[in-house]
Amino acid sequence: MPPMTMRQRLTAFAREEPHDRVPFAQYDGMIPNEEIWSLLGRDNVGIIRWVWVYRLEQEHCRIESEPFERDGLRGERRTMVTPRGTLTAEIRFDPTYGSGATREHFVKELADYDILDAYLADIRVVFDPEPLARAKAELGEDGIPFTNGLRNPWQKLWVEYVDIADLAWHFAEDEDRVMTTIGHLDRLQRQVMNCVALSDSVYASIPDNITASMTSPALFARFCLPYYQEFSAQLAEKDVPLFCHMDGDLKPLWELIGQSGLRGLDSFSPQPDNDTSIAEAIAQWPGMQLAINYPSSVHLYDQEGVRQITRDLLAQGGHSGRLMIQLSENIPPNRWRATLPVIVGEILAFGQPDAFR
Repeated sequence: MPPMTMRQRLTAFAREEPHDRVPFAQYDGMIPNEEIWSLLGRDNVGIIRWVWVYRLEQEHCRIESEPFERDGLRGERRTMVTPRGTLTAEIRFDPTYGSGATREHFVKELADYDILDAYLADIRVVFDPEPLARAKAELGEDGIPFTNGLRNPWQKLWVEYVDIADLAWHFAEDEDRVMTTIGHLDRLQRQVMNCVALSDSVYASIPDNITASMTSPALFARFCLPYYQEFSAQLAEKDVPLFCHMDGDLKPLWELIGQSGLRGLDSFSPQPDNDTSIAEAIAQWPGMQLAINYPSSVHLYDQEGVRQITRDLLAQGGHSGRLMIQLSENIPPNRWRATLPVIVGEILAFGQPDAFR
């Protein structure tokens, strides 16, 4: 098979088509693109860019942000302003990676759901294909964009609006009240996925950040599985594979994930960082592509350790044609210049997957 460009290789992987080697890529800007290309060569690492093909517009509600610093750490106080009142949240930013973590969620008690409902009801979803077209033009042969949906309503509620412990109490105290808010999120999710279905996308992903310790099999079966099944079928009619960002421990969810209809997992994080190996995933989900995050902890190994782990990951899944190695979770910033050349060297030595020879 002639050598492929990164765009061709990533597209072929996402669409389960023959490709010349196991793709290696990073989320756009995880490491500055020019720096990673300078180290590895432009032909050896592709760029994956998250793109939204919709806008969320509001007329009566808004979120105001105010930066602050506490104990030497940057933060941001956010105020949700609605006709029914206001809610506040607090975000802290990691000093190394700049990623944000919610320290205080908007919803603290059951009465707060009325204010959140007012905010959600005010959102209007507008189809906007221009960012996808622009991303394709900007990336050229260096990579591909994929369209990003919303988190499904349960995941969105506990990740973005309500602390998971509070949500558990609220759900136990007044399930109907929480389900009313989930109804608003359901409307938004369906309208967003309709926009994704209208788009000219290589593949799409739902950014759910699934881990079984937070989303149990019972919750997954009720609040995740029906969306995956419905939207996978909807996008299959448009020949758009649907992935889901599942980056945690998945073993208790194996059977349910197999029923999801999803065509791939994005940022699947295998052993040694989480509880499911590539070999187990290949066996459990025979119709699914695995876009794995290279285990972040392995960047702390010496070069021989990185070499052995990479060989093992490739041996478990590389010959299936169903494996992509990507950088999609935080990487120790002082290690990537030592580890990435080893990873790329092993991918090149591994060669073309047997499935396509």
